[in-house]
Amino acid sequence: MKDRWNDVVNRAQQHDPQAMRQFYEELVPMALGLCMRYANNRRMAEEFVQDGFVRVFEKLGQLSDPAAAHAWVRQIMLTTCITYYRKKYRRKEELRSEFDTADVQVNLSPYSLDDILAALQLLGPTQRAAFNLVEVEGYTIDETAERLGITSQSVKNCLHRAKHRLREILTGARE
Repeated sequence: MKDRWNDVVNRAQQHDPQAMRQFYEELVPMALGLCMRYANNRRMAEEFVQDGFVRVFEKLGQLSDPAAAHAWVRQIMLTTCITYYRKKYRRKEELRSEFDTADVQVNLSPYSLDDILAALQLLGPTQRAAFNLVEVEGYTIDETAERLGITSQSVKNCLHRAKHRLREILTGARE
């Protein structure tokens, strides 16, 4: 399997159309799953994937280790999603008023993946991005702020609002 994948990657790097298709088909489910967490809907996620794969194929020659392809593509998809939000939503989020940043806990275990994904898609774009980067991807507040191009305090505010809103959406409660 590993030799087959190495061969696919090497041929894709040499612009072999069949290998490029295999490369894409192998990685698109992972890419779409990641982009769905950042997008407002499936159509937007598919656009992120499409934009991301344009970048992937432009930079495929830079991939030195075929075994790292999944992580490499994942990072490009993440960057694609974040770049969209940095351009479109950064200023709007920074202009909002400060909120109490006391941590809000959200227990996601009783909910299905589809319920959680649907709830995430109802969040505002910057809230969704901050929640995903900190709570799902494991970035720190400061790393998230740098990636999104906003202040650490804005990330904390977005994270607080996202957790509060997720709890409202998932429990059906309005506080």
